[in-house]
Amino acid sequence: MKLVRNGKLSYLQPSGLADGLVAGFSTRNGGVSRAPYNSLNLGLNTEDTLGSVEGNRSTFARSFDLQPHQLLTVKQVHGKDLLIIDEPNLDLTHFLSLEVDAIVTNQPGIMIGVLVADCFPVLLWDQEKSVIAAVHVGWRGAAEGILHKAIKGMKDHFDCDVAKLKAAIGPGIGAHKY
Repeated sequence: MKLVRNGKLSYLQPSGLADGLVAGFSTRNGGVSRAPYNSLNLGLNTEDTLGSVEGNRSTFARSFDLQPHQLLTVKQVHGKDLLIIDEPNLDLTHFLSLEVDAIVTNQPGIMIGVLVADCFPVLLWDQEKSVIAAVHVGWRGAAEGILHKAIKGMKDHFDCDVAKLKAAIGPGIGAHKY
């Protein structure tokens, strides 16, 4: 993984990405949120001010030449359900309160993401099929098979070859912090 600077934002970018695919794990730098959310809090389900979160989400999306409504995160519940987006031009705001822990899509022009504190974000992608998944993996979701379900969704819904999938695991809490 390498650190990529994109304006005032930075993110960790996995190696092996297909041309045209932008993926990574954001850092907390470049936002406007105050403590304890310092600085780039993208979470709508926090006690941070809505104005700060919306400003951060707008800054984040625009840094990738997208509009804020093209950024999709969902309400994660440490479960095993996933959302599959396979239609163009959907109103993504409809999904913001959906309780799932993984998003899978083949649609260009949207940015999918999961939000983590101590859990692990996992990205899965199929370069040939242009399918990507963002998965929120906590211990409950891992125990319930959220990664397996995301991979199965990619295979069953988009005909992805499991042997050709690539994966990247983002930063999460280590056992030494418990």
